[in-house]
Amino acid sequence: MRRLLWLLIVFSWTLHAFPSAAGLLEEAEALLPERLGVAVLQECIELYEQALAIEPDNTELMVMLAQLWHEHAILASTSLRQSSLQYAADYASWAMGLPSYIPLETMSLNELESFLEGVDDPGALLWAADSWGKLLQGQIRKAITIWAPSRFRSLYQRLIEVDETYFGAAGHRSMGALMAQTRVAGLAFPWASLENAREHLERALEIAPEYLPNYVVFAEEYAQRARDRALFVELLERALELPIDPYPVWNALAHDDARRLLED
Repeated sequence: MRRLLWLLIVFSWTLHAFPSAAGLLEEAEALLPERLGVAVLQECIELYEQALAIEPDNTELMVMLAQLWHEHAILASTSLRQSSLQYAADYASWAMGLPSYIPLETMSLNELESFLEGVDDPGALLWAADSWGKLLQGQIRKAITIWAPSRFRSLYQRLIEVDETYFGAAGHRSMGALMAQTRVAGLAFPWASLENAREHLERALEIAPEYLPNYVVFAEEYAQRARDRALFVELLERALELPIDPYPVWNALAHDDARRLLED
């Protein structure tokens, strides 16, 4: 009897000392709605990373960590931005089966497009493209940024093919922004035009009118460049009229961006 009691005590202690992945995820998911606070966001990241250590082949955890590190790059101090984006790009790349985000740069365009045909995870595609893109924006690497647009287009096109509704129609939103930015930058890509950009941005709003960054991106990337002030104001005011649910973190950030753009 004493031996059985001792074994039960040891078993209970073991469960407490070595939490399961499910327990860690339950704790992390309870914190997610409050992750606009950087301290809470960092706690979420730590919990997900502990869970990934227990389940190292779990690509869903890799994708979630890519998203959280991307958010960390937005919310944390500027000094942490580049390292956070690198973590985000790497986690997304690992979810696609790459050793890091570097092959996105070093593969030829044909190799990249052939590789992407086998990628079916929309989250991995989105966070790899968005995080890598922001990394390039923060670096002086003209030789890369000149040929990078075609690579981003391939990533976003595959995202649209896999799931055009994912994360508030992220594929269309990002493709529209890419086309507008590339066209105005004067780079000679036949697919880059404000007209094509508008089609994708309108599609994003059609699919996910409740995702407020769609309005902000449409206003900032298209309406501003097209010098359509009426559309610019209409989109931003509409974003401010709508509630932050069901995307409390990203919609709250969109409210802040909309106010800033209207005040400029």
